[in-house]
Amino acid sequence: MNIARLAIKRPIFITSIVMIILFTGFISITRLGVDLFPDVQFPYVIVQTTYTGSAPEEIENLISKPIEDEISSISGMKRVSSRNMESVSIIIAQFNLGVDVKYAEQQVKDKVSRIRRILPEDIDEPLVMRFDPADQPVARIALSAGLSPTDLYDLAKEEIKTNLQQVEGVASVQIIGGQRREIQVELDRNKLNAMKIPALAVATSIKNSGLNVPVGKHEKGTTEIVFRTVAQFKSLDQIANAVVNFSGDVGNAITVKSLGTVREGAEDKTSIGYLYSPVNDKDAKKGLFGKKSKEIKRELKPALYLEVYKQSGSNTVAVVDGIINRMNKLNDKIRGRASKPKLTMIYDGAEFIRMNIEDVGINITMGVFLAVIVVYLFLGNIRSTLITGIAIPNSLLGAFVLMYIMGYTINIITLLALSLTVGLLIDDAIVVRENIFRKLEGGMNPMEAADKGANEVMLAVVATTLTIIAVFFPIGFMSGIVGQFFRQFGLTIVFAMAISLFDALTVAPFLSAYFAGKAHVTQNVVVRSFDRFQRWLESMYGKIMKYALGHPVVIILITTAIFFGSLIPVATGVIKSTFMPTSDWGEFIVQIEMPPGTSLEGTAAVALKVGDRLKILPELNKISTVVGVYQQQPQANFAMLAGTLPIALGIGEVAKFRMAMGIAIIGGLILSTFMTLVVVPAMFEYIDMIREWIESKFRPRHKLLENNVIEEIEETEEIVEEKTIILASNPGPERKKYSLKTGTSKRQKRR
Repeated sequence: MNIARLAIKRPIFITSIVMIILFTGFISITRLGVDLFPDVQFPYVIVQTTYTGSAPEEIENLISKPIEDEISSISGMKRVSSRNMESVSIIIAQFNLGVDVKYAEQQVKDKVSRIRRILPEDIDEPLVMRFDPADQPVARIALSAGLSPTDLYDLAKEEIKTNLQQVEGVASVQIIGGQRREIQVELDRNKLNAMKIPALAVATSIKNSGLNVPVGKHEKGTTEIVFRTVAQFKSLDQIANAVVNFSGDVGNAITVKSLGTVREGAEDKTSIGYLYSPVNDKDAKKGLFGKKSKEIKRELKPALYLEVYKQSGSNTVAVVDGIINRMNKLNDKIRGRASKPKLTMIYDGAEFIRMNIEDVGINITMGVFLAVIVVYLFLGNIRSTLITGIAIPNSLLGAFVLMYIMGYTINIITLLALSLTVGLLIDDAIVVRENIFRKLEGGMNPMEAADKGANEVMLAVVATTLTIIAVFFPIGFMSGIVGQFFRQFGLTIVFAMAISLFDALTVAPFLSAYFAGKAHVTQNVVVRSFDRFQRWLESMYGKIMKYALGHPVVIILITTAIFFGSLIPVATGVIKSTFMPTSDWGEFIVQIEMPPGTSLEGTAAVALKVGDRLKILPELNKISTVVGVYQQQPQANFAMLAGTLPIALGIGEVAKFRMAMGIAIIGGLILSTFMTLVVVPAMFEYIDMIREWIESKFRPRHKLLENNVIEEIEETEEIVEEKTIILASNPGPERKKYSLKTGTSKRQKRR
């Protein structure tokens, strides 16, 4: 008994299988993770070391070179490069494709541990980590309030951070900015010298006095009592009264307060945060490059930032939605306080994912609808159309089940695969149903027509489907970074096609046997009109085939010309090549790097100058500033401004000027700001769409113009103005970036 006859003879069995596929498919959709791209492992391992107060030359000689020399001998190493900045060394080890990144990371850790003894003792422990795009924050929230830096930090740590960490899927929350409270002991040097007590002895006494230490245990019968000293400090007075030493014959206690002053203070300021906030909430929605755009009034508020990281494998969209929901509740809770605290979402890592997933979902829905319409026009029978169209939801939901089993996510790649297969999924069912329909028109009863019709085309259907599977199945086993991207693409198509083959050989004959209806039905006007068009098309095709068979040389020449002509745009570079098409993330970042030794306040002053120029743009939704932090490390001469543009601005003139004018205006404002600060040799770097992490790993992220600021500023201005004009006249996807830099760090590369 063949599979089609089994489906006809055992309808309950086939119905049960289909219901199981549909039910498990719906469950799988709800449990599949949602992300922008598949989980990809890049062959990069990063070693980051902090040596506070050291110059780039010292960082290079004492840290970077020894580590590079040690790790360069690891098997599979392709290239080692480093960037040496004030207080920070960043070494990037690139391995050959195919190397296990986890194994490479462990090898680098072992090598770094081996030479730790020859590195400076007072450095922070080297941090070894592999590059993982999933380790980026999924949300960045600004907390602004009329509070001191210490009070603002306490509010963020005790209330905001604690609540955000409770959101399902959140791994950690990091605070950037503000000042931590600390207990400061200011010792009097004269008193220390008079009593001959070193400062280290005071520090040791305070440390030892504030410990809870177990002192022993006492057993009495069957009971055991454990004793310990409870000496942890709970007030400033307890620290001040801590005994350092004894003096005199009677042993007078020398306390901390007799040697200095104990007070509550704040740690040294290492970072500053600002937020340009619209004075009126309604102002945030004004100005989308339209004619009614006008300057928005924004006030500058001190702020700190909370970066939220998700757990590995968590649903990005669900995590961010939970964060937004919790943030709204926190805003309702703290809104009435005198300091007017407010939480503002600066970066929503799920916004772009939502838009792309929704867009692809709409395209899939339209594809399904159009496919069913085309089938109806050709078959001219509603029942036949429905029987054939059922193959699409069955196959799509069945593919989701296999995707869940394989640990895939709903992302751009898998949805692209499903959208591509929409037309293919229905092909097998069309062939089977059309042959069954022809048998019905010949006078067979539905049972016999379904059995014989399916059996006649079974081999052809199987051969067609296996051919498609044979094309896409090897894609699922490609190696390298590209293979990691397209593995889910190829196998998702294979999953869907396998389910569609099962549907065509079982569900289509089963439904045709029991719900076939009449073979001859009255056709409506639309179907009759399309039928006349089809007959005309067939006659035209016959004439073309007659000419082609009579003039084979002409056809071969035309085909050859088309083939080689299609290669010309690629060979001449008219069609560009890139790893991934550039997307509009609706974000921009301005990085400012001052000369080494610049104070935090000096860097902040320059950053505020830039922010004051950018805040006049009504198109910018949010403008945030962080001073003194670079790659999560303290860096006083570094500042970063970030802003967002509305991602969806509509069509027409608005969309036309969206990219080019946005970049040109922002770049021009940054340049004009720099012209007013030529006495300060700083580096202003405009980075558009910084979150395109894929492209940033395969092409330069920025182009630096090395020059003497004061002597060559006019030449640089002409270069940037020329690039701005090119941008304004060519609103294409190409990104232009402005950079003006004097040497503030060292870069080197080894092969």
